[in-house]
Amino acid sequence: MFCPHKNSYLQLVCAMNPRVLNKAVDQAMERKHFDPHTERPPAQRLESMQPSLYAPHVDITRARLGFGRNGLRLINRDLHSPDHLKQLQALHSVLDQVQITEDAIYLIGIHLVYRLIDLMQNSDPVIREKVCMILTIVASYHQGRDRIMTRPVIISNLLHLILRDRKEIRYAAAVTLKTLTDNRCSVETILKNKRIIEDLLKMVINDHKGIVILHLKSLANLTERDQQRALIANAFQIMLKLFEDDDPKIVCGAMGCMTQLCKHEVGKTLADEYDLIFVLRPYLSHSCVEIIISAVLINLCDCPDIRNHMKFHWDRKVMLIRIRTHEEWDGTTETSSYGLETGHNYRTMCIEGVETIKNDYGDNANVVNVHSYLRRIHEIKDRLLYAINWKPYKH
Repeated sequence: MFCPHKNSYLQLVCAMNPRVLNKAVDQAMERKHFDPHTERPPAQRLESMQPSLYAPHVDITRARLGFGRNGLRLINRDLHSPDHLKQLQALHSVLDQVQITEDAIYLIGIHLVYRLIDLMQNSDPVIREKVCMILTIVASYHQGRDRIMTRPVIISNLLHLILRDRKEIRYAAAVTLKTLTDNRCSVETILKNKRIIEDLLKMVINDHKGIVILHLKSLANLTERDQQRALIANAFQIMLKLFEDDDPKIVCGAMGCMTQLCKHEVGKTLADEYDLIFVLRPYLSHSCVEIIISAVLINLCDCPDIRNHMKFHWDRKVMLIRIRTHEEWDGTTETSSYGLETGHNYRTMCIEGVETIKNDYGDNANVVNVHSYLRRIHEIKDRLLYAINWKPYKH
């Protein structure tokens, strides 16, 4: 960063002439040859070789933001500026402002979403990535999701990015789609796209693991509403193949999709044909997917043959699983390492303020504490036992 022959960086923010400082250092070191740059007038150059910003405390990647609502209107207008640099600066500033709830709601109200549609197909990859990041945050608000769902072309553009763009942009687009599918009211509109299930199944086979995990979560949300389309597209066989993956998160996501597929009559028939119980048995002691396997088994228990098998082999084993109450729980567990890791996180994590949590996760964030977490595990165990012992003439 600094010139090895100059000493002007020593002055920091002092108003002293750098030539004077360099000359004083040379004299103190008793150098015989002086740098002509320190003479008056200096030879070869007229200013210091030290790099410097044109202005202190200024970020050139952000647009100049005016005060109040007028400033937000200006950066919203600059999103379609003919000046490429000004457009990038406006995008970065909008990304900063949508983190603030009040500013995000105002920007949504002045049609920010509609201005971002054209930018999703921009030739600059930085712009495409930033647009996906902004849409992800906007989609966490109820008003933002409603605006996005009024323009189905956004879903088509996201699928185009997921299928054909570079991996960084595919990841950003996958996060956006996953955020949209988390809301059940949006799923019906998203499913109107005729290729979304098929395209996502195509990408979970060949894409990077981090992106595949997001696609599996999106597929689980979509197949919860419509299992038939996924089964026609061979989703059952694809998820069964993903059970063999080395990454436990991918296995977990595949089981989440399988849970939804087994709700359909065709899914139950396929589960019987592929002997899904035998496939799931090695995972019953896995630390990451035990609760999700229970959910899969609950749906499989709708089949009489499988329910009889569960009643004969697993009823007593499930009843013997001991789950502590919140009064007894000390952050450890006797069954697996899952509770140990969770307890360690609870003891060491920093609890954020309410406003920070709302800004990060929206107004409808689910509160999870020790009591609610253990209660949820108790409820899953009770539902599994109920499904095993279910009889139509009694229930």
